[in-house]
Amino acid sequence: MKSLKSVYLLALAIGAGLALSSCEKVLDKTNLQSIDAGLVYSDSTLANLNLNYVYENNLPAWFGQSGVGLGSVSPGQLSEEYYGENNYLYGLLQISDVTDFGTALSATNNYGRIRFVNAFLRDVKGGTLPQRTKDRLRAQAQFWRAWRYFDLVRVYGGVPLVFTPLDAVGDDARAKTYLPRNTTTDCFKAIVADLDSAIAALPAKWAASADWGRINKGSAAAFKARVLLTAASPQFNPSDDAAKWTTAYAASQQAQTLLSNNGYALHASYDQLWFQETGNPEAVLVT
Repeated sequence: MKSLKSVYLLALAIGAGLALSSCEKVLDKTNLQSIDAGLVYSDSTLANLNLNYVYENNLPAWFGQSGVGLGSVSPGQLSEEYYGENNYLYGLLQISDVTDFGTALSATNNYGRIRFVNAFLRDVKGGTLPQRTKDRLRAQAQFWRAWRYFDLVRVYGGVPLVFTPLDAVGDDARAKTYLPRNTTTDCFKAIVADLDSAIAALPAKWAASADWGRINKGSAAAFKARVLLTAASPQFNPSDDAAKWTTAYAASQQAQTLLSNNGYALHASYDQLWFQETGNPEAVLVT
């Protein structure tokens, strides 16, 4: 009798254990509606879709607008090439007019967009994609981070450099977002470093026609030349340091060589220039 009771208790314990294990499997479901970085960055298609959002978030808008210009510093007020009348032509633009240029508390301002790029770079690094795929994803994102910082530096000079996604939930986390400004020189160095890293990893041309318009070596090198030309200009080089002009010239030569060696040139037929939707040899940066 005692033996039967022991067998009964053992069977009951095993049954209870199996029931609990079964319940855990039933309740421990993967939320298929949530976005999980581990899932996204282990699939090249999903990772590229996320990268496409980086492009969408940073590409200049139509009619030459940058998408982040606000008030008196919008392209309509700064550029004589912009359509219509503006304060630039009237001579009304003053230094005091340059206030908030994409730095307000908004997820779509310059720093909000930089944060998304930083998060993308972190998650790509931690993903399980092949290294070559990771490098190309990273390089494109680094181009857009450089683009975003250049947007800030050309207006403000030195700005805080942030290379990791900062959280602002809670007093302690928010306090960490109050960062000092880096020097203008540091900012230009960081921009160039991102672009050099991008140039090294990007293809000269994308093989798939579906990738036409993505950033490549030539477009990154051309933008680097533009950045260094700005750094050498009187705005940021009042002493007219010849070394800065030499550096800008060398970057321009690098860009020209990369582009010409890979088929970029003026279109052979001006009247057909506007009818070639993809593969246009003049299109260095497609917006």
